[in-house]
Amino acid sequence: MARSITAHVHFRPDRSMQVVVPGPDGPIDAGMTRRSKDIGRMAREAASAAYGGEPVELAILVDRPPWLWEGALVRPDPAAVDPR
Repeated sequence: MARSITAHVHFRPDRSMQVVVPGPDGPIDAGMTRRSKDIGRMAREAASAAYGGEPVELAILVDRPPWLWEGALVRPDPAAVDPR
């Protein structure tokens, strides 16, 4: 049976994201990124290294960025939106 763990993503003041994975001996800093597409890979690599290849079921919990608040209006960049 796979071990179930939850990685956490924390936003930094410079808008980068820090990925933290719980390890057998405490939290492991999986690194910093500015690209959300890197989060899963970073968390999987850190979990794999921490648990020595043991099967791991990974969930990722992303904090709300401190520059957003409940009810904030967010407009996507039209250049980044896929019309399909």
